[in-house]
Amino acid sequence: MEEAHELYNKVLKRKTGQSQEVDITVLAVACNNVVALRSEGRSLFDSLKRINVATKESLEHKLTRKQTIEITINKCLLLLQAHKMEEARRELQRLRDAFPGHPRVAITQAAMAYSEKNQKKCEEVLSSYLEEHPDSEEVLLALAQLHARQGRLEQAVKALEKLPVESRAEPRTLAAVVAFHQRMKSPEKAVTCLKDAISFWSGKESSEADEETFAAVLKIAAQVATQLKDQAFAAEIFQLHLEKVDGSDVSALCGLVKALASTDVERAEEYAHRLQVPSYAHLDPEELEKAPIPKVRPSQNKKRPEGGAAEGGAAEGGAAEVTATDEKVKTKKRRKRKPRYPKGFDPENPGPPPDPERWLPKRERAEFKKKMSKRNKNLMRGPQGAISTDETAFRKQGPSTAQVEAAKDTTRPARGQGRKTKGKK
Repeated sequence: MEEAHELYNKVLKRKTGQSQEVDITVLAVACNNVVALRSEGRSLFDSLKRINVATKESLEHKLTRKQTIEITINKCLLLLQAHKMEEARRELQRLRDAFPGHPRVAITQAAMAYSEKNQKKCEEVLSSYLEEHPDSEEVLLALAQLHARQGRLEQAVKALEKLPVESRAEPRTLAAVVAFHQRMKSPEKAVTCLKDAISFWSGKESSEADEETFAAVLKIAAQVATQLKDQAFAAEIFQLHLEKVDGSDVSALCGLVKALASTDVERAEEYAHRLQVPSYAHLDPEELEKAPIPKVRPSQNKKRPEGGAAEGGAAEGGAAEVTATDEKVKTKKRRKRKPRYPKGFDPENPGPPPDPERWLPKRERAEFKKKMSKRNKNLMRGPQGAISTDETAFRKQGPSTAQVEAAKDTTRPARGQGRKTKGKK
């Protein structure tokens, strides 16, 4: 993929006036393929710029039918990613007028409905197309994928079962069908699908591509047989692999012996004799005896034997070796790991530094404005320089004497008793 991207960039970066100028149709195809190689949502502006170059009106009569359809569909999908729905609808309508009844057009229309979160319309578009063209493999795969995303596994399996046997027996399609059956807790149907695919590929004429496909199918079947602990099915699969794919595969031979050990011991022993032990004839025993004892890893020397002077020089020598190995471990360079940044953080443009007081309570921060309590609210009312109208504002608040009785002085007469009424003269 990277090599293809580099080649396309070399073609696109070729300047005018250089030797061996590139044809305009080659440039259009290169622009389309560069856009197709990019992941979804990446460099949308540049991708739209390149796809507009590839869909010029002057290229309509120079591109083939397949090239025109692929480039226009990619343009529609890019416009959907850029949320330009009106332009995408116009391009799709132009494509429907030019190529009516094409399966890719129906799939693109369904994708547009799915992007608008209208799954019902998406299913209707695919189903109505299949009523007119029931043998369309691309639309059947798209419908199965839609059902799988909605969690309707039975309908997804039914859609995949309508495919022809060759497409149904492909490794990816077969793996999807087997996974659906396992999720629906019907392993018998999964095994049946695997046996049908194995019988199809084993009865077909052998070629290099077919052998690779057959090996991939057998690998999927071996994994499923191991999960289900079906030893008879596993033995059948490994035997087919040894007979028709690779007779020198040691892992398949070990799997066959293991599977036959619980069902057919005699055959297991026969195949076990084919397992060859690796030869050690190239090793010289005298050289091995003279060779120094390999050092034990430092991690295994953690539990050291307790003992002091009774062990003598041997203990000191062992301690010296241990310290030497510890020093070697310390001098090892530690691998520098890349720092992990938060999501959406760009280390080249970090922006302003975070607030150093973000971990303090709000009342302890410098920007915190203290609110006035209820008893101090009257002090701040009125114009500038005004004082409180409360009589008790400037009094010294002391303990209350409301309930204390005053001491009576008996020598002093009561108020009003010592006065004499003065009459008129």
